[in-house]
Amino acid sequence: MRKPTKKDLLLQIYQGLKAQGSSSLVFDNKLVKQETGGSFGNQFDLTKVDSSSRLPAELIREDLFIIHLGKGVHRFVRGVANGYHKFEPIEVEEVVAWPYTPHTLNGLDTSEA
Repeated sequence: MRKPTKKDLLLQIYQGLKAQGSSSLVFDNKLVKQETGGSFGNQFDLTKVDSSSRLPAELIREDLFIIHLGKGVHRFVRGVANGYHKFEPIEVEEVVAWPYTPHTLNGLDTSEA
C-alpha cells in the first residue's frame, strides 16, 4: 500500500467537506491532523501549496485553492488564477551576469553560512 501524497490528502479533506454539505469549505488544523494521522511527515505543511501544479486535478477543475485565514484555519476558495501567478518568460536581453565573489566562510562546511 502506497503512502498518501499531499494531493491525495488535500482531495480527501475537500471531498469530506463536500460530503458534509459544507458551503463555506472552511477547515482547521485539527481536521488536517485527523486526516493525515501518522501518514504524512509534516502535517501542517499539507495546506502550503506553492504552485497550482501541486493541487489535485479535481481542485483545479473546480477552480479551487487554499487560503489561510489565520490561527490554524483554512478555506478552499475559487479563483486559482488569482491565487497563483504565472511568471512571464525571461528574455535573453533581460539576463544580467552576476559575478560570484567567494565569502570568507566558504569551504568551512561547519554551518549554513
